[in-house]
Amino acid sequence: NRIRMMDGRPNSVVPESAIERADLAKRIGIEGDLAELVVEHKVRAHAVCRKILSNANESK
Repeated sequence: NRIRMMDGRPNSVVPESAIERADLAKRIGIEGDLAELVVEHKVRAHAVCRKILSNANESK
């Protein structure tokens, strides 16, 4: 949401340029590489979804 708010766009796109990512991270108060953070969040979100779906299938 912060990326969308900063750019006024309806979608979130992490800049490809390391310099632009660093600038964006600094402006929104995030330390580290945004691309790495996005990957980490996706991995965790997928793990949660797999667990939920697995539990739902086991309940049937």
